[in-house]
Amino acid sequence: MTAVESFLVSAVIVNFNTKEFLKGCLESLAKESTETSLEAIVIDNASSDGSEEALSHPPLPVAFVRNPKNIGLSRANNQGIRMARGRYLLFLNPDVELMPGALARLVRFMDDNPETGIVGPKLLNPDRSLQYSCREFYTLPTLLLRRSSLGRIPPGRSLVQRHLMTSWDHAVIREVDWLLGAFLLVRREAMESVGMMDERFFLYFEDVDWCFRMRKAGWKVIYDPEAEAIHHHYRHSAKKGFRQARDSHIGSLVKFISKYGGLIGRRSKALSVNGGKRLAHPTLASRSWSTLFGLLSLGADLILASGLFWMGYLGRLLLKPEIFPHYLTYFRLYLMTLAALVLSLFLSGFYRTASRLPIYHQIRLTLRGVLLSGVFILSLLFLIRGLIYSRLFLLLFWAVLLPAMMLERFWLYKFNLRALERGYGRKRTWIFGEDKAGQELYERFLETPELGCEVVGFLSEREQNGGIYGGLPVFPAVPQALKPIVQREGIEQILVPGLNPMSIPRLRNLMAFALEHDMDLRLVHPRSDFLATQTRLFDVLGVSLVGKRSPLTRPLAQAWKRIFDLLIGLFLFVFLSPWMAGTYLLLRLRGVYKPVRKVSIVGKGERNTGVHRFFAPPEGREPFPSASLPGLWDVLTGRMSLVGPRAMRPEETSQLGEWERRRFKVAPGLTGLAQVRSPWAFSTEEKMLLDLYYIENWTPLWDIEILMETPAVVFLRFPRGLPSLQKK
Repeated sequence: MTAVESFLVSAVIVNFNTKEFLKGCLESLAKESTETSLEAIVIDNASSDGSEEALSHPPLPVAFVRNPKNIGLSRANNQGIRMARGRYLLFLNPDVELMPGALARLVRFMDDNPETGIVGPKLLNPDRSLQYSCREFYTLPTLLLRRSSLGRIPPGRSLVQRHLMTSWDHAVIREVDWLLGAFLLVRREAMESVGMMDERFFLYFEDVDWCFRMRKAGWKVIYDPEAEAIHHHYRHSAKKGFRQARDSHIGSLVKFISKYGGLIGRRSKALSVNGGKRLAHPTLASRSWSTLFGLLSLGADLILASGLFWMGYLGRLLLKPEIFPHYLTYFRLYLMTLAALVLSLFLSGFYRTASRLPIYHQIRLTLRGVLLSGVFILSLLFLIRGLIYSRLFLLLFWAVLLPAMMLERFWLYKFNLRALERGYGRKRTWIFGEDKAGQELYERFLETPELGCEVVGFLSEREQNGGIYGGLPVFPAVPQALKPIVQREGIEQILVPGLNPMSIPRLRNLMAFALEHDMDLRLVHPRSDFLATQTRLFDVLGVSLVGKRSPLTRPLAQAWKRIFDLLIGLFLFVFLSPWMAGTYLLLRLRGVYKPVRKVSIVGKGERNTGVHRFFAPPEGREPFPSASLPGLWDVLTGRMSLVGPRAMRPEETSQLGEWERRRFKVAPGLTGLAQVRSPWAFSTEEKMLLDLYYIENWTPLWDIEILMETPAVVFLRFPRGLPSLQKK
């Protein structure tokens, strides 16, 4: 045995108010210790029945840990794994009693069959009748049939029986898809290759997920009836009531479906023993929840607006039925109103990001959307004479709709908050660095679950595994070592608390790795002072360094942006032509031979192109705010965009990495996020982050906001010269 493997078997028992069974479980385990070298670890999830007193005189030495609260079965089992020193890991429910020789039999089987990752015994009811403890993997039909009455009638009954494997006598050793987690003997090497239990499952489905990952990694899951144990099948949740048990089961089912998403039901003979349908590679749970919550918000908006509109119509009809138009006439107005409201919220990105926004951001976007749609509809009725509707009716409708939607947002926010607290839709997250900032960031997530991040580990700059830090595993930030872990755990983002110059080489490798595996790499900027104040994380976490799902790189978004550039650019070009002509003449009078010159920049697709600028002698600096106005012609010709990342000269791009070159997927902008956010007060690296943040989080209305901010920034705080565009 190695130094870690001080025992042959480490038995992990998670206890929660099962005092009457725990002592019997330990007594049966003590009888097995005469044949097998073992240690017992009991993790108590804040029991209130005096379970600790039952261990005052245990039948064998026990390492006892009492948690201050019920942290769930998976997380408590993982606590035990970190303490365990055995070659094999035995996971027991406290309501299980081992029959004589059961553990020794399973250990011998594992020794003789090194390809086996998990083995389980035959489980018996207290009356010694067979308890079905092995299953086939879930399919979409069995998930539905097991939770409905359809599973009790043909043909649903046969599918359920096949899933439960009831047609087999359970008398011979057999490879199966998964085993109940009441009694599992697990090989340490297998556990280390697939990882510990998935802590998103508070109770239920953790055994299905673990067995699936074992089989996916090539380990066998075996049912051995020659070893037997009595399972009282005690459930504290059932003792407390059906509702609590139902909620726990449904909650884990939702998380399970979120993890394995739309891929449940694809056929594969590689994982399912019987060659049937099986689970597949995990999808990202937070994306599923984000989409679901966006659709929920959309549906709530449609129902609320429709109800208020027609209630107002009926009220007005009851007051003056003789002068009010037929409902079909107002049906057209109803459709226009709904379309304007939904479109304004959709273009603001609300439905896409609602599940991740704090309440004040939701209120701000909703307020803006309602006001814009209201002004649009009222302006439309004013400009088009053929549309004759009661403007008083519309004013009252919008006046009532606005506070009603505010209340709706508060209700949905609380609903989302409860969902996040229960673990739905949280992003599986790594924190880069083991310093104080990383630990404090992790603690903030524990205190504030509504931030929607589930931290599952830390990344270390060391080449070797760093063990445990803050109760979580530490992994080396080496892409080759991280690849199987990301696929196994479904990691969705890496958070970097501050930008340490010493970490930049390792960080660059992570950026390329994140691009390859469709992950987000986000920076918590040190200037935010987030860790020293009560600033909400949403205010500082938005700088996305990489991510494949950039909305601005999608063809539809680029088409919309091009139309926007043509319409607004043409208007600005015509409107500002007198100003540009006056500037041109003024420069000529000052002796400038060629006031408008071309500057070489790197444009979309990393192609070198020339853009127009005003320049003044003798050093070629830009002395006034209108220096960039000739670039409006470049906007119309497609070389630039009105809003976008900063323009860069070719010599500035030679040292850019892969993640930084993502900025060239879109055209550079005359103005942009980095240009209006005090551009002379940030370093080049910080400006690059702002450019990438704009690309990753673009919405059409954001372009309008930046465009409206630009005049104030240019005329009131314009820096003396833009060195990156100076003529050398």
